[in-house]
Amino acid sequence: FMGAFEPAISGAQKLVKTIAIAIFLVAGIWFVGAFTGAGDPLRPLEKLTNSASGANSSVAEKINFKIVTDLDELEKELIAANASGKKAFVDVYADWCISCVMLERNVFPQPEIRALLDQFYLIKADVTDNTVGNLALLEKFKLFGPPSYLFFDQNGKELSQQRIVGEISQSSFKDRLESALATE
Repeated sequence: FMGAFEPAISGAQKLVKTIAIAIFLVAGIWFVGAFTGAGDPLRPLEKLTNSASGANSSVAEKINFKIVTDLDELEKELIAANASGKKAFVDVYADWCISCVMLERNVFPQPEIRALLDQFYLIKADVTDNTVGNLALLEKFKLFGPPSYLFFDQNGKELSQQRIVGEISQSSFKDRLESALATE
């Protein structure tokens, strides 16, 4: 429709043709990415690259989050956190939550954030599938959805004043982690 594959005579036609070809190429890349199972529109070809299995693997695996999907699993992990003597950090996450993905990709790997996270018993409450168990977990903590971050003391009691709901900057996130660690 924009004349991407037709001859261009004027400058305006050449500009429109250039834009049309760019749109066509991006759409083609997204199509290939969707066909290969890529879930990130910012990295549509990640499944085709050689580093996809190592360098692009999820931070949740690198940082060793315990993955839970319902309230019973969360309560078991909070008991395990208690046994470890560590405070618990719960990342309420969903694959479709862009803010969650961006924080996981850009903030969690930062050395100062990683060092603070390593002091917690790390739990990822994955609510991607919106199951009955996912919804019960959200309802228990009166959460609308991800991104949300909960902190629990060594006795399994939520440090509600440290709770984070919604997007947060890296510096504010770091401050909240430090504050939660300092809370008795």
